[in-house]
Order: sequence, then C-alpha cells, then structure tokens
Amino acid sequence: NFPPSMFQLHLQVQHGPLFPFHDVKLRQGSHYNFGRFYPFEYMRRALELGDAVRMDIDDNTKIEDVVAKVTENGIHYDKMHAAMIEKAKRLAKRFPVWKKEDFEYTVTPDGKVVSNDTGEAVPDIDVAALQTEDSKAMKNYAKPKCSLYRYPKKVGEVKHFCDVA
Repeated sequence: NFPPSMFQLHLQVQHGPLFPFHDVKLRQGSHYNFGRFYPFEYMRRALELGDAVRMDIDDNTKIEDVVAKVTENGIHYDKMHAAMIEKAKRLAKRFPVWKKEDFEYTVTPDGKVVSNDTGEAVPDIDVAALQTEDSKAMKNYAKPKCSLYRYPKKVGEVKHFCDVA
C-alpha cells in the first residue's frame, strides 16, 4: 500500500473470499488501486532481484522511481497488477461464498440500498452503518459449520496462494 502511513511502509494482506462490499468495489475498479496497491507476487519477484534493484531511498523518493527500477530489471508492475485484478475477479466468480438470501439488503453500485425480499429501494438506511453490521455478522458466517481441521499439511504440501489460477 502506498503512500506509507506515519513514515513507515504499510503492508496489508487481503485474501479471498472478499466481503461482498469489497467484491463490488473490485468489479467497479475502485479496489486494489493502480499505483497504490502492489500485488504480493510483484513484491516477491521485485525483492528476489536483490542488489540489482538496490536504491538509496529517502523521504523524497517517488514510488514511480522504485517501480521504474524494478521494471528495468524485467518485472512489470502494470502487467502484474492487471493480472492480479483479473485473477481476483476470476476466483471470486469461481468460488462464490456469499448467498444473497443470507442478507436483508443489497447496496447497489450507485450506493442505493435495496431490500432483498421485495426488490424495493430502502432510502432511510445508512450504508456505512449497514456495512459495519454486515462485517460483524460475517466474522461468524461459517462458525456453526466449521470444525477444527485435524490433519495439518507440511510445508510444500500446500500450493502457494500466488500460484492458484
């Protein structure tokens, strides 16, 4: 995530499945913003270049300069970012986990709240408050169905998440 917060690099990891709110933002093109979000695979490959991309960095260093240095060494941010966006969309479609009937409302891309029972607009609902309540509910979404997995895998037995197609 760039720019850094409070003079430090801010790293976030967001794995699927995305919450419905974030899935809509992804499909609208307003999530994982170009020039601000850097895919894990891009970071991993850039860091593997080691001394070839070493730079003197200070408070005035532009992220575009860092990306240009990595690009000079064959790792293309624009291509990897676009591929990650398409992969996220493809995986969200391939592995849907949220059921519309589990929610009372849907927030449309233009920010309107619609009842899932009637299909009618519900004008007096605060979208931010609705999202907060949904987030609380989704934290416990699968708990009644979940159980402890008793057969852990060894390192190397589980496919690296960057390699999932």
